[in-house]
Amino acid sequence: MNKTILFFLFSVLYYTIKAEKESELNEHQYEKRENYENIGAYKSVPDPSNLKYRTGNCLGYIGGGYWDDANNSYLAAMAGLDGQRKKLPEDFLVRWGYNIETWDCKANNELGIYDFIAYLAKPDDPHSTNPNNAENSPPKNLYEKIWNEDGTVNENNYWAYYVYNVVQNYKPYVLIYEVWNEPDYTRSYNQIDSWYNEPPDPTILSHWNGDIFSYIRILRVTYEVVKKYHPEAYVATGGLGYDSFLDAILRYTDNPNGGTITSEYPAQGGAYFDCQSFHKYPRYGTTDVQTGKVYNKYASDSYSMNMMTMKKNHEYLIKKYGFDGKKYPEKIYICSESGVDSTGEFGSDLIRRNFNLKTPIYALEYNITQIHYFVTADGNSEGNADYLPGIGSKTKENAMDLMKPSTKARLVLKKFNLSKMKVDVEKTRKWRDQLGSGLTGTVLIPKFPQENETEWHDIVYSAWVECFDEETEATVQKELTFDFYAEQIDYKQEVKYIGKKKNVILSSTPLFFVESFDTSAIENDEKNSEKDDAISFIFGLKLHHLALQTLIISLIISIILFI
Repeated sequence: MNKTILFFLFSVLYYTIKAEKESELNEHQYEKRENYENIGAYKSVPDPSNLKYRTGNCLGYIGGGYWDDANNSYLAAMAGLDGQRKKLPEDFLVRWGYNIETWDCKANNELGIYDFIAYLAKPDDPHSTNPNNAENSPPKNLYEKIWNEDGTVNENNYWAYYVYNVVQNYKPYVLIYEVWNEPDYTRSYNQIDSWYNEPPDPTILSHWNGDIFSYIRILRVTYEVVKKYHPEAYVATGGLGYDSFLDAILRYTDNPNGGTITSEYPAQGGAYFDCQSFHKYPRYGTTDVQTGKVYNKYASDSYSMNMMTMKKNHEYLIKKYGFDGKKYPEKIYICSESGVDSTGEFGSDLIRRNFNLKTPIYALEYNITQIHYFVTADGNSEGNADYLPGIGSKTKENAMDLMKPSTKARLVLKKFNLSKMKVDVEKTRKWRDQLGSGLTGTVLIPKFPQENETEWHDIVYSAWVECFDEETEATVQKELTFDFYAEQIDYKQEVKYIGKKKNVILSSTPLFFVESFDTSAIENDEKNSEKDDAISFIFGLKLHHLALQTLIISLIISIILFI
């Protein structure tokens, strides 16, 4: 009996202590959750409604002695670009002074290039964990404290101090700070899927050569410094290529001990970026993870939707971690490297022309904030750049001779001020219903008001023949109707009045339709419309008295002739 009572007392004591421990643990876990939900991008992001769409490029190196960044940017602006991904490596800035590129930034603004991506990269050799490969190795002292007791940046955290100096000098020009370049790049393709369940192997990440926890750490260091000194800017991942690496960022913290949450490492990686940057060269196929649809054909719509699908896949994954605009704020998306060849197996000037015209329109529909092409000019053979090889021996005055036809085609988009436009979803739905199967297009309306633009359109329709399997120059005749007097603009910027209804020849190259202000054409259209209405009325008469019928018809014919 005594043993039974003793056992009962011990049992009560054991379960009481256990309940108290579990209660403390639950409270601690709740506190940790509350803590990280109030950290960084879990709590807030800059207002995306103020963002303007930009099409830009990565300048690359031209050579020839003449083509510094300023003149290279001139070529980009002449090619219709209004954004830029600007590399600002630490070793270069330390050597030549942190303000060395500010003059080029000012010059770019004068050319109409704004909202830069500051591509943060390459520690100075003494600040790298591997000075022999600083471009592709993590910086030293990443885990040094970020802040001094007085709230200033700790100079011993080399990356933090570098970011601080970049912000201090380039804040007026930069919208997005992009952290590293392709940290997930690998040739060990058979291991990529394993990253959904375990950390990537650092030894196969040839552009980073560090673990996933240290990459989250560099995101955190960048995020904290940028948000203190440039809070309205965005911090972006480094042009990712693999969903599984993004999943690892969202899954782990910067804790070097397995990426677990502790008081020192209170949040997973999603807290430390508010812009998802990806790279997409669409010759490499993409599968939609939600529908299973594959985009892997060498054709312009397949190429454009390939890029949109990569964005959708990343967005789908990020939303699974709660960044859906409800639980946590949504992130913005950019493609900081892309391009299509103008010759060869994977492209042609026709494919590249159509890709250049369609992709920015798709981007507005799919909410990609910026797209950047790589690069300004091709090297020894023709590739995906805007200018042909040989430009190194040219100057600004004759460089235009080497602009590719597929680049010149993109200049028509400047007429529509895409940076200030957005897709009207309902009008686009109705427009696509009118176009029917095999054809597509969008309807754009202003997102921002007109300011100093010399040309402005309050509505822009586009239409083209879809090319998902192969590029074709076949045409389709389609009767199009508008609720305004329209004119048609093609990629050569040739304008043709079409009125409210007309049979139009459509092809794989987009046509654009805007409201016409050609008063003489509209007056003629209205007169013709009145004549058509009168004739319709005549043939619609049901008069039984022959003399009265003849008299009325004669009067109407006289009126028509007078008109």
